[in-house]
Amino acid sequence: AVVPGELNAVWNLIKGMNFKFSKSVSQCRREEGEDTGLGQFSIAYVDNTVQTLRITELSERLPNKRSIGLEFVSSDPPLGYSARMDHIVVSAVTHGSSPQ
Repeated sequence: AVVPGELNAVWNLIKGMNFKFSKSVSQCRREEGEDTGLGQFSIAYVDNTVQTLRITELSERLPNKRSIGLEFVSSDPPLGYSARMDHIVVSAVTHGSSPQ
């Protein structure tokens, strides 16, 4: 998907793990780890599901690309699978003469 906005502004929404952009998330809380960087988070959804995810990777080394790796730890109620790895990549794209 193409999200209008400056790369770092969009990236900060994602790497903060607060999911303010999602109406299906009611609360996020850091369970372990430092305030920035790798750690484990509990995410409560509006349907009362609570999932725990662990950040396994953060990359900001390229000037026009950012990425975050997430590992599924647990869910209450349980899901139909026991393992999941997610990888979100945010890349700057251009339209016309200026980056978006």
